[in-house]
Amino acid sequence: MRPEPPPPFDLACMGSSLSGFFNITLDAVRHLQAARVAILYALNEEHLQFLTQFNANIIDLNRTHYIDGVACEDVYADIMDFVLAEARRGQAAYVQQGSPAFQTYTALELTRRARAEGLEARILPGVSSLECLTTHLGLAHSLNDLQLYHCASVAAGAVRIDPRAPLLLFNVSVFAAQVVNTRSGLMKRDRLDALAAVLAGLYPPDHPVSLIHLKPDGGVRARASTVGRLASDIEAADAGITLHIAPLSPSRR
Repeated sequence: MRPEPPPPFDLACMGSSLSGFFNITLDAVRHLQAARVAILYALNEEHLQFLTQFNANIIDLNRTHYIDGVACEDVYADIMDFVLAEARRGQAAYVQQGSPAFQTYTALELTRRARAEGLEARILPGVSSLECLTTHLGLAHSLNDLQLYHCASVAAGAVRIDPRAPLLLFNVSVFAAQVVNTRSGLMKRDRLDALAAVLAGLYPPDHPVSLIHLKPDGGVRARASTVGRLASDIEAADAGITLHIAPLSPSRR
């Protein structure tokens, strides 16, 4: 059954899940089907092939804005200019990984700029890495109990971690390499050491840490580490991982 078309739009920002590209919302599908053009960024070839069933007129920005697996931060200015130019022509869909407003700013800034020009722009809720991680890991915690932080904030001492509560640390590769990348070899050891040092002040060296990688075809791949081995293990891990640190047991607090 083909879903009902959405209200008229100039720009719709949406996501295709990081873990299983088929985890896409019906609202995203109907906007994709109604769009004049679909602009994809940071999605792999499998994502692209899957999305062509909803819209055959796809522009893949990975081919122009990733060079050997790396995209510098200033590339997002070019991406936003490109997407806005298409939005001015009407019915442009911008598709990225995950939920477009979780752990990323591009969709938010695109929508702000488009609305400032009087365009009809919207962000569609999506399936973020948080939903994928908590369901695949079976974390029996409410959001009131779960700590969610960017690695850069932790390393800079900008947030206060409670070791009695479970912790998820996002954007490891971006923090450690200072670029958006798909290659682990770019990560800088001194930045990994700085992150590990903060955690070592809160947890014992043998405290378990999971290095989690969401697989595009669904599911997760997890690698066991400890606070003491963390910097070395991250350095050797896949890019795009998230860290899960379990709470301290009462006997070790």
